[in-house]
Amino acid sequence: EDTDEEELYRGYFEEAMTQTVADNFAQQFNRRISARSSDLQCRFLPVGVIHLADQGNALMNAEPYLSGEYVKHNDNDGHVET
Repeated sequence: EDTDEEELYRGYFEEAMTQTVADNFAQQFNRRISARSSDLQCRFLPVGVIHLADQGNALMNAEPYLSGEYVKHNDNDGHVET
């Protein structure tokens, strides 16, 4: 059985993997609708797991910064924008 710390750490990597799988599905979706509409596109940002050795071996997930205007439709705390 995993310790609480191992389970917490695993969560960061599972989140990154989930987002990667979701982006794969989004790309498949985009290919299927491309013949009908070039205006619509769904994407998930790549996410990385960062190890903060100087912060007590903490982990964090990070996504690239998006400049410009966009709508984030939900977050990891259950907030839904649209």
